[in-house]
Amino acid sequence: MAETDDEVLKLCDRVRQIALALHGYLRHGHLEKVYENGLAHRLRKAGFRAEQQ
Repeated sequence: MAETDDEVLKLCDRVRQIALALHGYLRHGHLEKVYENGLAHRLRKAGFRAEQQ
């Protein structure tokens, strides 16, 4: 596996960690937009550039 592939896998792992932590915080029962806003906020806070739909 190339170094670029490893970098992509690390980014994917980090995004999954952030999403799972958000799910644990918000739990279930919210509108999709609440999760979308929360994920975008946490990704930006972690240094990612995130665009919303």
